Amino acid sequence: MRRSPANFGLVMVVDGKLRAMTEHELIAEVDAAIVDGAAFDALLTIVRRYRTAGGTQADAESALTVLMLRYRSQSHPLEDRVADLLDRVVGWCAPDLRIW
Repeated sequence: MRRSPANFGLVMVVDGKLRAMTEHELIAEVDAAIVDGAAFDALLTIVRRYRTAGGTQADAESALTVLMLRYRSQSHPLEDRVADLLDRVVGWCAPDLRIW
């Protein structure tokens, strides 16, 4: 499996075929970006590309909730980054900041 360089975070190339990112892959992408110290805008881009590729709000909310709870159970200092991202997904923010 390899990433499509033109669509990082948008599609996966598996056995020469394109497919949308799964919830599990969304968790992995966001987690890796957070651990690598990515800016919040980079996290937003990952989720926006997930949406563009056909990912649903409910699946994104579920994936990010799993990640946030994982961080919380570890008293992870970056839990707030996931919570802020989740706010944008579910709409607990100004209307112009919502992802869906």
